[in-house]
Amino acid sequence: MTVPRPTPAGEPGDTRAPGAQRADPPRARPAAPAARDRADRSLAYGIVAGVIGAAVLFVLAGPLSVDTGLLAVGVAIGWVVGVAVRTGAGRAGGAARPAGGRAVTAVALAVGGSVAAWVGAWAWSRVQGGVLGPVDFVSQVYGLLLPVQLVFTAAAAWIGSR
Repeated sequence: MTVPRPTPAGEPGDTRAPGAQRADPPRARPAAPAARDRADRSLAYGIVAGVIGAAVLFVLAGPLSVDTGLLAVGVAIGWVVGVAVRTGAGRAGGAARPAGGRAVTAVALAVGGSVAAWVGAWAWSRVQGGVLGPVDFVSQVYGLLLPVQLVFTAAAAWIGSR
């Protein structure tokens, strides 16, 4: 005589005894796209460095009206932004993108921060009673310093990010 076997109450293919607690297997953390994480971190580090550099350049060129040493400040801004972008990319275990992509990001952030600082210096002159437009302000007050400083900032950012 055959004895009927009890049918499992679980899902099809479930071989546990009826009434046994179903323990879910431990879930692995979803793997975050490593490249995106590195790119985000790289961009964030570069933005922070660029904003700090722009603030320093603005204070020197605007309220303090310093023109001596602004070229060196531009080089320092470029270098720090480049190193920050490279460091941010390396923190998560490797390069987020090829070195050329990091370099372009670093140059854009460093030059963008410098341009923002120079626009801030022009705006500061307007608040103080100046009447010159931005191009006239830069050409009459600083001459060729701005274009040369931007080129040096870009070069330093490029080298710093490699």
